[in-house]
Amino acid sequence: MKMMWQILLTPVAALMFSSVHAECAIPEVVTVPEGESATEEEMVAGQKQVKQYMANMQAYLDCIDADSAAADEKQTDEQRSTHVQMYNAGVDAMESLAAQFNAEVRAYKANN
Repeated sequence: MKMMWQILLTPVAALMFSSVHAECAIPEVVTVPEGESATEEEMVAGQKQVKQYMANMQAYLDCIDADSAAADEKQTDEQRSTHVQMYNAGVDAMESLAAQFNAEVRAYKANN
């Protein structure tokens, strides 16, 4: 449940701080199939979606880093802090989604 909240709160955090990094679009969170009831095809499709989300999230993190670096001297301490919070929220979302998917893979393997 904690992982789900972290994943859901990431877009909220990005919206709160979007004025700082307006050009960087946070990717939409993907739905992980339930391992206990998913078919192999659903799990493979879920894996592809998770991999794409991870690539998109890495692009987002790279974008906010580039924006922050470009505005480095002009940034206030609050903007720098916001960047760190956004970056950390993105990494947390990636880790949470990976953990959630791995748990569902284990559940899938246990049922098949």
